[in-house]
Amino acid sequence: MSQTVFERRNNAGGYSLMEVMIAVVIVALLAAMVYPTYLKNSRSAKRADARALLLEDAQYMERVFTESNSYMPLNASGVATTPTLPTIIAPKNTSGTTTNYDISFAASSVTATGFTLQAVPKNAMSSDPCKTLTYNNLGQKGTSGTLDDGMTTQTCWSK
Repeated sequence: MSQTVFERRNNAGGYSLMEVMIAVVIVALLAAMVYPTYLKNSRSAKRADARALLLEDAQYMERVFTESNSYMPLNASGVATTPTLPTIIAPKNTSGTTTNYDISFAASSVTATGFTLQAVPKNAMSSDPCKTLTYNNLGQKGTSGTLDDGMTTQTCWSK
């Protein structure tokens, strides 16, 4: 019995269109389940970077206070000045749309005896449920803005 060319091709192996479509559907379902977790973990890592840089800037402010007994040291003219923070963006050495947080002093928060730093989300982190992270000279960790997704200040600073 001799087989025709078409019969041999069907027996040669390979995948039918239906099998390929089933595999595509399975991969799409897995991706749909995993992607939200990936986004959550990615945001958490970016938030952790901002928290670390806030603490780094707070340590800088404590060195300023140690050297001059004030968070607003006097300049050469004898005028109290607000120090320039060493890190003002997170992550470090980024620019444009790759910057996730702007780090600065909260409005009118720097005095001779205290300061409050803030990390304001931007770009990819602008919809972060933790909103703005804050840290002050007393070591108080906080947030400002209305938190989303059941987040609390404590979970924002721990996750």
